[in-house]
Amino acid sequence: MKWVLAEHDAGAVSRLSEQAGIHPLIARLMVARGITDAAAALVFLSRDLSSLSDPRALRGMDRAVGRIRQAISSGEPITVYGDYDVDGVTGAALLFLALRELGARIDSYIPDRMTEGYGLNEEALGRIKASGAALVITVDCGISAVNQAAAARALGLDLIITDHHESAAVHWEGQSPAPGVLPEAFAIIHPGLVQPGTSDAVRDGIGGLTGVGVAFKLAQALTDLPAGDERMKQYLDLVTLGTIADIGRITGENRVLVKHGLDILSSEPPRLRPGIAALKQVANLSGKKVSVGTVGYTLAPRINASGRLERADTAFRLMTTDSPDEALHLATMLDRVNRERQAVEEAIWGSARELCLQADMANTGAFILSSDDWHPGVIGIVASRIVEEFYRPAALISVKDGVGKGSARSIPGFDLYQGLSACSDLLLGFGGHKYAAGLTINADDIERFTDRFDEVVASMTYDGTLLSPPMSAMGVGVKTWTCSGWICSFWLAKCRTRCMSASLQPGWAAIR
Repeated sequence: MKWVLAEHDAGAVSRLSEQAGIHPLIARLMVARGITDAAAALVFLSRDLSSLSDPRALRGMDRAVGRIRQAISSGEPITVYGDYDVDGVTGAALLFLALRELGARIDSYIPDRMTEGYGLNEEALGRIKASGAALVITVDCGISAVNQAAAARALGLDLIITDHHESAAVHWEGQSPAPGVLPEAFAIIHPGLVQPGTSDAVRDGIGGLTGVGVAFKLAQALTDLPAGDERMKQYLDLVTLGTIADIGRITGENRVLVKHGLDILSSEPPRLRPGIAALKQVANLSGKKVSVGTVGYTLAPRINASGRLERADTAFRLMTTDSPDEALHLATMLDRVNRERQAVEEAIWGSARELCLQADMANTGAFILSSDDWHPGVIGIVASRIVEEFYRPAALISVKDGVGKGSARSIPGFDLYQGLSACSDLLLGFGGHKYAAGLTINADDIERFTDRFDEVVASMTYDGTLLSPPMSAMGVGVKTWTCSGWICSFWLAKCRTRCMSASLQPGWAAIR
């Protein structure tokens, strides 16, 4: 076990404590987080919605807003194209509701995990065009959909992409992306694509937005309302569900959004939307405070369940219905499907864990496991459990008809997306971010991929110490996993205490 003692600048701590009027212990924690300016410290502590940046800092925002407003005024049908996970469902629901409130002719499309897979697909675009739509807006997908964007143009569809996943074409330093690599869409809104001259503070603040966070920014720009307006605050429950479920960093603007969203999730009707009220009811949470852990372990799995074993439309309808009766019916369905998911998960976990126990841990940098018997909708959860127990990056692959669909999870310090990029020649496709990703691979290439990825992990973790769970001492006598503002939904179950001052730290620290 490696201990990491956070050093601090005593002078900076003293100055910050005096200038901001905060306790020296709080100042020490702030300095340890890189916050030494009194004004920045007070903004951090206040978590006020007024501190959020202008959504037009995102480069494609003005062009997207202009096209959407044109479609609304002329009565053109618009389709919101989401994803089947919690981030994609809540983001699609948020944008659907906001556009409906603005008077748009609006429809939605959530792809099926089993038959269509992740992201835009050409057959779905063809059906959307046949339905009469003129404009498609993606949520939580599309940043790598070069061929699908070309297909949309050929069909006569205008395509607006909103996404947060990593892409080799997105330069996080704010430089222009390489030409011809990003999809040729009408507009692209992505946290890594900001306006020239955007400050580092704003860039860092929005850099961790998930799909639903980007959708919130678009809705705010369309309404021209401040984030603190009640007409915008009503969507923060959805933002919080999607951000936490997608393992979003609770730093920067996410931290502000999630704080206010948890307040809404902890409330009761009429402030709470019918779908979430019903979800809390079936989960025995009515009248109870909702925390990050509650979302990660109780609410999010139920929302995810329909997309894992059935279609995600059920969860989308739950998030958008105005009927308490329909909401209770849908929530009950999701609760049943979630119990089925748990049974499937336990069966896969048992066989996958046995394979891990047979491995030579000293010479294993990552676990790449595959089977013809595993359900592709559940393997991501099991990958998370493997990472928790064995502290290695892990990918589980479900094989059918010679093709494997995999879900991968990682540890702090190992960038999963970059690791998969180094193996891209062995993959049919992949996408995701630092800590979670999906991949597609020919079954015949799994063995080569296993060897290559293991080598990549060994090279990227240099001395191997990253494969030992770190312990952090922040100088306050608390032994915790290192918390860099990263919510890890599979570590939260082990948590027994909050980070030092919950109002200061970005998320939870898992105590063992």
